Amino acid sequence: MLHRLKSNDKKVKFLIVRRILHNFALLKINSLTMKNLLLLITICFHATMFSQVGIGTETPTSTLDVNGEIEIGNSNAACTNTNEGAMRYNQATSQIQFCDGTAWVSLKINNASSAYASINQAVNPPLQNIGNVFETLILPDFSTTGSAIKYNNATGVFTLEANRTYALTASINHTNDQYSIIRWYNATTNEILGTISQMSPQDATMPDDAVGNSFVHYIFTPNIQTQVVFQAKSAAGNLTAGFYNGEGLRAPFASIHTID
Repeated sequence: MLHRLKSNDKKVKFLIVRRILHNFALLKINSLTMKNLLLLITICFHATMFSQVGIGTETPTSTLDVNGEIEIGNSNAACTNTNEGAMRYNQATSQIQFCDGTAWVSLKINNASSAYASINQAVNPPLQNIGNVFETLILPDFSTTGSAIKYNNATGVFTLEANRTYALTASINHTNDQYSIIRWYNATTNEILGTISQMSPQDATMPDDAVGNSFVHYIFTPNIQTQVVFQAKSAAGNLTAGFYNGEGLRAPFASIHTID
């Protein structure tokens, strides 16, 4: 009954403890046992008086008040209704997880990220020639948000954080007399991501300023930090990437954003 009393019922607690001590005296318990019982009573009484625990602080303001970081370890225990609400750190995925009663569920932090790269005709005239082998397009004008995606506008390399899901999109325009093949490429594992997109020459009877478009899109979840690039190659000789006065490849852009 003692532990159910509120901390402000000090007088009641004192009377209860005094009554217990009186009963012990009547029983004539030996001195060693009496000392142990008194110690136990003191601890229990103190715990009921002070129900807040502080670590790194002498003035806790909640049931458990920790002034500093908390290190959570990994666990191989199965998640069941007996340990529902438990937490662990999954070293394999580098994520905090909690048990919902049936499975370990990862706590996801909302860290939306995106990157967009292109060529601005007025600032960066087209200088990159594309031949008959795939080459990484260097897109100097870019913007990024968040921390999961980084872009190097000197090399055209996008660096993606591990264990996030990304949508990769890229496109390029063509005039009627020149065309290319484009793709996303994993420079870390040397693999093509998704499918390639090819624009065939338009009908020769169409106007010279007729424009077509190639487009690639891919959903990607790397399990390690990964570098990807947007690549193109000419299927009709040498072309120039970027805005090119109505000829060749025009207005290439690449966009990546997180979707998890």
